[in-house]
Amino acid sequence: KETRKMQIKTVELKAVKYSDWNSHETNCFEAKLYVNGKLAGYVDNAGRGGNTRIQLDHKQTLTYADLSEFGRQEISNSDSEYKEFLDTSDLSELYMDYLFEKWFTEKDIRRDCKKNICFTLHSKPDSYRLITKTGNHFDDQKIVASKILQYGKDWNELLNEKYDKDFTTILKP
Repeated sequence: KETRKMQIKTVELKAVKYSDWNSHETNCFEAKLYVNGKLAGYVDNAGRGGNTRIQLDHKQTLTYADLSEFGRQEISNSDSEYKEFLDTSDLSELYMDYLFEKWFTEKDIRRDCKKNICFTLHSKPDSYRLITKTGNHFDDQKIVASKILQYGKDWNELLNEKYDKDFTTILKP
């Protein structure tokens, strides 16, 4: 019997529940796995150093090999430390860990954007910088303008535009 290969366009973890106090050797979390916008299964890690478990919905045509192949491609196109594991035959579990780390980082950025102006530079793509917001939108705009001028071509992205719906700017480098 020939198995059809699922065409994957997007993979996301949603409804993520994370436990800091229960994360010992690995991150303790559970999440719903969505592929192409549809629920495809569940992911969890008990936080005790074991593997991340993936439970695929058997109604879908998605396979672990599909996830592994898509994950390999996404990780290889990223700046992630997970690249060193690309020669692993089945990357599906590692890919779920990668997606969790990505979610966790974005959660931190969202939190930081509430009270700070957050931006990235081309020269340091793996980190972002913070400047405390003044509380006055006009003054915050002036700070952004001065940083764009200060960093010039090294200026990359104002993260507040992506993660803080209340922060808008018309300034572009």
